[in-house]
Order: sequence, then C-alpha cells, then structure tokens
Amino acid sequence: MGRANALRALGDLDSRLGQVDSARGLYTQAIALYEKEQNDLGRANALQALGDLDSRLGQVDSARALYTQAIALYEKEQNDLGRANALRALGDLDRRLGQIASARAIYTQAIALYEKEQDDLGRANALQALGDLDRRLGQIASARALYTQAIALYEKEQDDLGRANALRALGDLDSRLGQVDSARGLYTQAIALYEKEQNDLGRANALRALGDLDSRLGQVDSARGLYTQAIALYEKEQNDLGRANALQALGDLDSRLGQVDSARTRYTQAIALYEKEQHNLGRANALQALGDLDHRLGQVDSAQTRYTQAIALYETEQDHMGLAYTWAKLARLSTPWDTLMAHKAKKHAQQSASPQVINDVETLLQTPATSI
Repeated sequence: MGRANALRALGDLDSRLGQVDSARGLYTQAIALYEKEQNDLGRANALQALGDLDSRLGQVDSARALYTQAIALYEKEQNDLGRANALRALGDLDRRLGQIASARAIYTQAIALYEKEQDDLGRANALQALGDLDRRLGQIASARALYTQAIALYEKEQDDLGRANALRALGDLDSRLGQVDSARGLYTQAIALYEKEQNDLGRANALRALGDLDSRLGQVDSARGLYTQAIALYEKEQNDLGRANALQALGDLDSRLGQVDSARTRYTQAIALYEKEQHNLGRANALQALGDLDHRLGQVDSAQTRYTQAIALYETEQDHMGLAYTWAKLARLSTPWDTLMAHKAKKHAQQSASPQVINDVETLLQTPATSI
C-alpha cells in the first residue's frame, strides 16, 4: 500500500509539472496496486487524480468515466468528503461542456456533503464554482451571493488564496457589469493577497483581468503594462496556458489599435502555446480572433479557413458559445449569406443557455459583413 501511495504522489508531481505520460503511467500502476490490495479508498483517490489529468487535457469521456468510478468507490467506502470532491470535479467538467442543469445538480450535491462533513473550505470551493456557473448564465444576483458566501468561508478558514480567487471572480462579475471602480478595488485586493501568499500564478491572472478592464476602458498603456507583467509571471511559473491567454489579450489590444502585424504575431504565438498545451478551446478562440483580423483586412479566404478550423475545435470541445459566434461570422462571409450556417449559429446560441450569446449572435447576423 505504501508503494501505491508513493506512486500516486509521484503521479501528482508529474501531473503538476505537465509530464502527462509519466503521470498517467504512475497513476495506472497505483490503481493496479490498490486493486490488488483491495484498497478501494486509495483506488478512488488515484482514479480521481487520473480523471483530473484527463479533464485538463480535454479527454472528456475518459475523465467522466474515471470520476464516476471514483464516486462509486467513495460511496461504497462511505467517504462523503472524497465523494464531494469527485462530484465537484464532475461538476466542473459539465460546466465547461455547457451542461448547465447537470453541473448545478452536481455542485448542489457536493455542497450538501461538504456541509454534512463540516468542511467549510470544500464548501467555499463548490460555492465559488456554482457562482462561476451563474455568472456565465448572467444570473448576477445569485452569482454575487454565492461569491460573497465563499469569501466569508475562506475568511473564516483563513484561506487567503481561496479568498483571493473569489475576490477576483467577483471582480470579473463587476467588470462585466461596467462597475469599474468596484472591479478595480476587488482585483487590487486579490493581487495583494496573491502577493502575500507568494502565488505568482494567481497574481498573473489578476493582473491580466485588470489589464482586460483597462483595455476595455481604452487605457491602452496601462493595459499593455499589466499584460506584460502577467506574461513575465506566467513565464517565470512556466505556465504556457496563462501566457497564451495573455498573449491573445495583447493581440486583441493590438488588433483594436490597428497594429496588424503585432496582433498577428501575438495570436500566432498564442496558438502555438495552446497547441503545445493541447488546449483546444484556447486555440479555437485565437483562431477565431485571427479570422476576425483577416476579415477586417478583406482576406476572406484566409478568414474562412481560420473560422472553419476554430469550428472543428469548438465541436471537439462541445463549446456551444464558441460555435454560435463562429458560425455567425462564417455565415456573414458567404454571398448571399448562408442560411444553414446562420441557423447553426442560432441553434448553438440557444444551446449555450446564455441570453448574452443569443443576443450577440442575433446582432452579428444583422450586421453588415464589412465589419465585425
């Protein structure tokens, strides 16, 4: 059993370092040993860890199966805390796939189990995840209440890192609502906590969010400075995914300013990093942005190619929001407009269950094709 635990711990280490094949091999060995020793709790933990790995890699079906197996074993062992953690991971998976009702039900189950186990930290994490879900659906009051509950629990547990994450999420909410001063204050609090916790990755994420805020407000120099700081921290942390996101944001800024060559370079760098990280959704978003750039420059064939590539990736990820926007943009490039593509855009907008996406797609399809 000691060997199985050591293999799982080594798998966790390799997983964090991005050494995917090695981590998978170690988890698989650990699972086999736990099975041999009839240790269902150890097996459940290793199955969940393997599920987390597959979830990060976008291997959705495999991750779902692993989480489901882990949940069954936790249930058999009457381990409610393990079950709550695996349920929350399964909820995260469903949320990413836009399976809203399922994600909500799963988070609610997890919260009930955390409450039963008096695990305030787990409950805070699940409340924050549920807040993220409601924020995405535009259910502002509910999201705010959930984040506020989570922050109170993190404070009670003296978990500054959790509190920083929830403050940043609340900042994202206020940023979307145009409550600029509140958002700035929340991001600044989050950055201070990340700095206190020496969490450079969290700090990079909050700096990027603050950069997004300044970018939208037209404070170009400030936004560029914040993105540049974020990129440096991502590089220091060897976090290629964060770096790709910040490069794409910087590309969006350059694109808006008409700095075409610079924007194209940023997007291309971002795509390469997303590819390296096997992050299909990020790659699709960057390809869509590159398509927008080509469209504005009148390079219709190139734009169509980019949009088509993005659609294939969004389909792999079952991302209805990305599909809705990209089908709408592709429909507008056809002469006359392709009604089948427009229909697909509207269908995916409805499936995204987001009023904002539905409205945006309708607006896009009514906008002259000369602009995006």
